[in-house]
Amino acid sequence: MMKIQTLILSILILSIIALVSYWLSKSDTNKTELNTKVGEKLLNAEYLTGITDIILENITDEKKVHIVKNDKGIWVLPGYYFLPVEFSKLDNFISSLLKADILRYVTSKKERIERLEFSKHKIILKVNEETVWSIETGKRGQSGGLFIQFNNEADVYLVDITSYFDSNVDNWPEKQMLPFKPSDVATLSIDFSNHEHGFKVKRETAESDFLSDGLAENEILDYSSITRFMSTLINARFTKVYELNNPDAITAKDHSHLITFELFNGKIYNLRVGRRPIEISTKSENEIHKMDNNESKDEEELEEPKPGPVFIFFECSDPKDNLNAIMKNVSLSYSNYVFTQIPESRDKFIESSSAPP
Repeated sequence: MMKIQTLILSILILSIIALVSYWLSKSDTNKTELNTKVGEKLLNAEYLTGITDIILENITDEKKVHIVKNDKGIWVLPGYYFLPVEFSKLDNFISSLLKADILRYVTSKKERIERLEFSKHKIILKVNEETVWSIETGKRGQSGGLFIQFNNEADVYLVDITSYFDSNVDNWPEKQMLPFKPSDVATLSIDFSNHEHGFKVKRETAESDFLSDGLAENEILDYSSITRFMSTLINARFTKVYELNNPDAITAKDHSHLITFELFNGKIYNLRVGRRPIEISTKSENEIHKMDNNESKDEEELEEPKPGPVFIFFECSDPKDNLNAIMKNVSLSYSNYVFTQIPESRDKFIESSSAPP
């Protein structure tokens, strides 16, 4: 009988030890629900109330995107000439944070956290310079998800987010400057740089055909060419940003075509599209004649001259339009294609009608 009691007691003790060991081994991953955020959203919409600053920081590469809401309610990049942010990109990014769920609690143990490769990215939301929400990211889970820590807390969670945290500021500005569509245009005017008489078309409504004065009896407007031309300029996206005092930009403005869009709402947008011509060099006289002591003039390799980059300079009749403020900070360069679509004369927009027999 004594042996049976001893056996039962031993079994009970071993069972208790096993349960305690199991509990201790799982305590790090099954933290009491009351003390975790499991099942909640990564970002609650309430944190967005009054947000004035959004910061995306790549800790590894030391890159940072700082987005600020200005006094006009426009999200801009103060570290990138105060250019406006591409709203669709910002909206998609914030939406991905709002939709992400916290899948599970992972750990708070330092040795485990070290293996999760934190110090990759930080995302910070601020209201008037005060941080109201932030996360730091680690590596991605083997079965998906991303390891994160909130506000420098010790706890680590796994969230189901797949978004790429783009910390390259070059990818964030809105590159299409004109905020209207071809259907909004009532009048299109072009003053050609060769001083030829300009070209002007206008219409009463968006559904009306364009009309133009001064057409010969056998001339009609090529509506498709006019529409394509407007779309090219309205949808043009800049490719590079230059300082205002850039020599190519200054020369381009002096050798530009003036295109004017007058909208049905009364706003007028003037665009000067130009580039430095081939025959105008940006090199100084000293640079042109500078030669290496070991080279003869005959041996000097001459580069084929090229025109400068294409620039568009914008101006809006509304002094409060943000485009005017942008043009006080930067010169914007565009693809060569934009410039090649600017005609030298009105012939591009004119068709000859069939003459009567």
